[in-house]
Amino acid sequence: MALDSTVKRQPAVSLRKKVREIIGRAAVVGSTLWSMIGVSSVDQTMPDYVFWDKFRRGKAVGFELVGTLAKPICQIIAGWVLGSGIDAKLTTPEGSENDSDPVHYTNGLLTRFLARIHGLLNSVVEDLYGLGDQYVIVNNDGSLSVPTPNMVNMERDPLDYRTIIKCTITTKLDKATVTDVYTPEMRTITIKITDEALQKRFDGAGWTPIGQNEYRQEFVNLLGKIPVVHFANDRSGNETNGRPIYEGLLHLFRRYSTLLAKMIDGAEIMGNPLPVFEGLDNVEETVDAVTEPIDQTFTNPDGTRETRRRINWDTLPALFIGKGGSFKFAAPPNGFTTDIKNVLKLLFTLILEFTRIPEGMWGTELASARATFTEQMKSFYAYIESRRVALAGMGADDELNDEARGGLLELIDLWLRARALVDRRVVIAPTTLSWQALSDEDATLLQQSVKDAFDRKVISRVTYAKTLPMVTDAAAEVQAADEDSANQNPAGQADQNFNTAVNNLVNAA
Repeated sequence: MALDSTVKRQPAVSLRKKVREIIGRAAVVGSTLWSMIGVSSVDQTMPDYVFWDKFRRGKAVGFELVGTLAKPICQIIAGWVLGSGIDAKLTTPEGSENDSDPVHYTNGLLTRFLARIHGLLNSVVEDLYGLGDQYVIVNNDGSLSVPTPNMVNMERDPLDYRTIIKCTITTKLDKATVTDVYTPEMRTITIKITDEALQKRFDGAGWTPIGQNEYRQEFVNLLGKIPVVHFANDRSGNETNGRPIYEGLLHLFRRYSTLLAKMIDGAEIMGNPLPVFEGLDNVEETVDAVTEPIDQTFTNPDGTRETRRRINWDTLPALFIGKGGSFKFAAPPNGFTTDIKNVLKLLFTLILEFTRIPEGMWGTELASARATFTEQMKSFYAYIESRRVALAGMGADDELNDEARGGLLELIDLWLRARALVDRRVVIAPTTLSWQALSDEDATLLQQSVKDAFDRKVISRVTYAKTLPMVTDAAAEVQAADEDSANQNPAGQADQNFNTAVNNLVNAA
């Protein structure tokens, strides 16, 4: 009975927190198998960002040729995942369709925010797939900063590797080193100057000297959370970092690059016809007739020295060939290039299988394979959907008392918190993402579903207008339509005219 009464007096949130801590500790222990063989249950391996950055730019040693495939892989997948734009909405329903309603106002801000950073997100996602990790910092003014992943160091709870307790970002410049440390409570900036001429910028400017040419500033973290979002690609459950999207193809890329180099070297040799003397009765006589000695001697492997001879083709007016001989230029026989091309084609097919990118998306001629390409695209769409889920991360849920963790949903949550510091109308609540349709069939089906919902008065005119590609500001568009109807038509005809106008726009699109 004493135990029951104790439990009843504890708040539900407190109990949930304790249960979560217990589960978290159990997860860190890992399986008995890994413990028996002495392997850590947590893999904190970081990708070699410098190598992978050189690799995707065709500068990694041994991968100079095949590295040209890396960037298109990242660009194709990132382009399909992000599409032409992403939209986010609060899960809390709107009370009205004007800016006086906080939820409607916040949704409008989210639309503007995601449209504004779409180009930045495209760069972030490309780097994410190419390097394995990427980080985005949400500043207190709502702006975003994107450090390179090798600048970031995450310090984790020793008993729960999933919990970040401190994030340190180190920026090394020519004349200074800037260290930015984030915790849930504070932000600390430390600058160590290597050029004394910069010292006057920090004297009396709010910086606290902590050493020779070293200064520090501290700020309260008003967000209450570490404002750094970690995007990790293809991260397993017990890993702290991601992996490049084509990491599993590294050995194949190495062989692919070797074959390419051999084929190019062979083609280069075949491109230079070789002089051939055939049917000579006296070879030495002909050699003496067409050559002249080189002005230096050479030492052979056996130690003997000799004077070598050469043919000066640029100055030789004619060739004197001995009895029974003939002269011609001959090229090596063909054959090896076809074999290498077939092997390269096979290896390229394996690359396509691994990346799930249909061959037609590389710009190759499909010919009679168009039906196969159409079927491949269905699998590709499913793959892109899974990539979108991974990029979104885990969203917040008030009922489950869970916060947003990782991906775009955590980024949006942090941005709402930062925006709320300067704008009281902003609502901080769980959000959901809306992605662009992957195919024309999906887009047509979505538009028809929206139209049916509008005809049945399930959704508002503003919501309907938001689905139209030619409308950028749905609320303003609806207001303009109402004003036109009021000026040109009798009262009571506004809805009918709006429906006609929207249907005309849809048919025209």
